[in-house]
Parts: sequence; structure tokens; C-alpha cells
Amino acid sequence: MNVKKIGITLGAAACLAISGTPVPSSATSVSANTPQAASLRQKPNAATAANPTQRCQAAPGQYRTGCMMQFPDFPGGTIAIDIDADGNGPAHWQLRRRWGYQVVCEIDFQLEAPAQSWVCNGMPADNYTLHAFSWHPPSGVTWFELGARW
Repeated sequence: MNVKKIGITLGAAACLAISGTPVPSSATSVSANTPQAASLRQKPNAATAANPTQRCQAAPGQYRTGCMMQFPDFPGGTIAIDIDADGNGPAHWQLRRRWGYQVVCEIDFQLEAPAQSWVCNGMPADNYTLHAFSWHPPSGVTWFELGARW
């Protein structure tokens, strides 16, 4: 499982609907559970929303707030994950195949960071779900916006 940070910077209010955007050759490939992945989380660059997309508002009073997006019939290969959120504190996303039964790519991120993108390489053809979630207190997420591109 490899995660790549995409080096695309957009304006803070930018929201794109793009498909098949190539990953810049300068992007860094790392395993999701390494110190290198942690350093990427601290250097946000941004791209938001793609095909498909999902926006979720936080429900007040819930201990865990999350957002889920399904995309069936992924043909296999590279998936770019785009996430934007409003809030502060830690959050986490997971890409799961077989409708949520197998986690294949995941990473922690900060809610207050600008919109961010990561790449998961070598994903087999299957049905996928993308989950992003945070716990509050202490995080206080207001909304998540998820996107996936291939």
C-alpha cells in the first residue's frame, strides 16, 4: 500500500470537478504507516472534490462524526483521494474495498489543514468506500467533503 501526496495547489476557495488528473512526477510515494507519511500530513497542498464526491455535515452531540462515499466498479489502478474539512484537531480517512470489509489505504490528517489529496497505488478492480471521521470532543468537525479520482 503506497500513499502519495499530490503537489497541486489551488486557491483556498477552489473546488474542482476533474477526472483523470495525472500525478506530478515530483509527488512523493510513501507507505501509509511510516514517519514519512506523518511528515506529509504536515505539508498540505490541495485539490478538492472530484468524481464522485460527497459532502457531510456534522450532527451535533455525536461522539464520532464521519462521512462515507461509495464508488462501485472501480476499474483498478491508482485512486486519488481528495478531502477537505472544517474543524480542528485530528481526523482519519480509510479507503476500503469490498464495500467496506478490507482497509487498503489510510492516513491521519488535521481538520484545520487546507484541502488535501493523496494517491493510493495498485488498487485492484472492486467496489470501494471512502470513510473520513473524527472524534469530538476534542476535534469539533463541522463538515467533510470527500472526492475520488482515477
